[in-house]
Amino acid sequence: YVFRAGANDDQDLGRANVVGAVVAPDYRSESAPPGGGNGNDWALLTLDRDLGTELGYIRPYVFDKADLTAIREGRFVVSQAGYSWDTGSHLSGHMNCQILTAYRDGSMIHTCDTTRGDSGSPIMAQINGEWRLIAVDSQFFDPQPPYPQMTSSHLAVDTRGFADALRRAGALQ
Repeated sequence: YVFRAGANDDQDLGRANVVGAVVAPDYRSESAPPGGGNGNDWALLTLDRDLGTELGYIRPYVFDKADLTAIREGRFVVSQAGYSWDTGSHLSGHMNCQILTAYRDGSMIHTCDTTRGDSGSPIMAQINGEWRLIAVDSQFFDPQPPYPQMTSSHLAVDTRGFADALRRAGALQ
């Protein structure tokens, strides 16, 4: 497999081969209901080149107690960038969406307009003036309480779900 940074059609900013992967130890391929174990839907890839040093990277960030309070109060704003099925090989994104719920299993429901093809895409937030990775998009479900007015619920795995793996990889202090 080849990872392409900054891909746009057949152009990109850099490429690296995937030479290893760490998959969540409790990952199950069958879908669980929101909050029912989806925090295990993640994997970390090892590349044969350090594209982060060459091109830059977004440091991961794990929610603290104040962040979880801000989420409950509807004050935690995020943005997402990915390669949706409807935009093909062109990057698309959704700015200034909201996290609606953070579940104890390390997953969360957000309002970013994600769809097929966006799985694994970064969900980022401005933390102290710096863009930080807070989650990776996972899947979508029927509307979840208490938001029945939504057409669907978009689920992501936030970094609480894979913080230990990030620490072992040296990507999180």
